[in-house]
Amino acid sequence: MSMATNRTGARRGATTWRHHKCLLRHRNTATWIKCAIGPRRVLWVSGHGSYAVISWCGDRNDVTVVLHTSLTEALAAVKQIDRGACGRLCTGWHEVVEVVL
Repeated sequence: MSMATNRTGARRGATTWRHHKCLLRHRNTATWIKCAIGPRRVLWVSGHGSYAVISWCGDRNDVTVVLHTSLTEALAAVKQIDRGACGRLCTGWHEVVEVVL
């Protein structure tokens, strides 16, 4: 389950995350998303942009995140992951999130 405290409903295929329980000002989306999910849970974050494809599959500490610059790119990526799985422990739990800093 995600750790964001302010989630809006799915908008055009993406959930929007605006806040989480932290008083820091994060410099970029990658550091924000690690903090929101929990740095010990996130294996890695790659890419750049404000749209995150989050794979919640695997063990409790196996969350992976790929950032994209557009919603179209993120939706195409999650569609590809859903068709082919994200790894050997894939459970099909993938999500597109728009991060608003």
